[in-house]
Amino acid sequence: MGSTGILDHDQSSALLNAGDAIFKASKELSEEEEYYLGRGVAAVILGKYKPLRDRPLQDYVFKVGAVVAAYSDRPTTFNGYHFMILDTEEVNAISAPSGFIFITKGFLKIIPDEEGLASVLAHEVAHVSLRHGVNAISQANLTQALTLVGKQAVSSSVSGVSGELLTVFGDSIKDVTDTILEKGY
Repeated sequence: MGSTGILDHDQSSALLNAGDAIFKASKELSEEEEYYLGRGVAAVILGKYKPLRDRPLQDYVFKVGAVVAAYSDRPTTFNGYHFMILDTEEVNAISAPSGFIFITKGFLKIIPDEEGLASVLAHEVAHVSLRHGVNAISQANLTQALTLVGKQAVSSSVSGVSGELLTVFGDSIKDVTDTILEKGY
């Protein structure tokens, strides 16, 4: 606030941006919006890993996954569940919003049997059912909103303190991004 107690243009813009980010964080996505979000995440994953070209194995994983999904708390999604094997020796399974589920060739090699595969896929279906991907993105929006408010709050403080607080907020945003893209839910 200026010496008059009235917000200046930059301060009011920052607060409006923060309010918009808080609204986005609290708004629940529709099934269709979640689908397109999941599709975008899947595209990023497929940009990093290529799908395994083994139709019988892909079909088998899909069938096991479809049975698991049918018995979950969320048996259907906007455009159905999608299960895919990624052609990498990494050991990983990944779920994206709206039922895009990936398992790596490396993980399949160490899974002992169909029950083991079903349990891994059930874990990923649970992430979809509990909307962990959407919630992680909502958390990122909330962090962004709080960062905007924090930046505005420290903008008139001592520059050394301001820089330190902005660094802390920036680290929080990095942590949320790392969680979503690299560490998992």
